[in-house]
Amino acid sequence: MPAPPPPLRTVVRPTTVIESEPLSRQLGLRLTLVSETFQPSFRTPSR
Repeated sequence: MPAPPPPLRTVVRPTTVIESEPLSRQLGLRLTLVSETFQPSFRTPSR
């Protein structure tokens, strides 16, 4: 008998959902970007 699947909370990752009305209008369609891989950007101090 196969092992039961892991609990959903252990496999779901934080997800970023981006909807851009101006871009959707420009393209003539409804566009939604969804990503699990966006990372926060950190700026390094100027030298």
